[in-house]
Amino acid sequence: ERKLVTIVFADVSGFTALSEKLDPEAVRELINACFDWLVPVVQKYDGTIDKFIGDEIMTLFGAPVVHEDDAERALRAALDMMNAIVAFNRANGTEPWSASRYQHRTRRRGTNWRP
Repeated sequence: ERKLVTIVFADVSGFTALSEKLDPEAVRELINACFDWLVPVVQKYDGTIDKFIGDEIMTLFGAPVVHEDDAERALRAALDMMNAIVAFNRANGTEPWSASRYQHRTRRRGTNWRP
């Protein structure tokens, strides 16, 4: 069965450089904390978390649950994910990671939709 699916990827910008500066446990804690803010956004728009790949989250809109407006839901989720990371940075500042150890987290997103 063929479905029209929109995929949204998001990853932590500068993750490799960041992971070289931090203790592995701090890296895991940082990534999990970021994902804790992003997963509810995907769920809000009825998207599906396909997988976590290191510092990346891959989400699907249109599979397995189908909506007429899945592409729009994906774009709205991507925008809200950007806002969630801004809120995450405001809420966490640079703690528990010191500013001298890394800069604020940013996210890059990619969305693809094809018939």
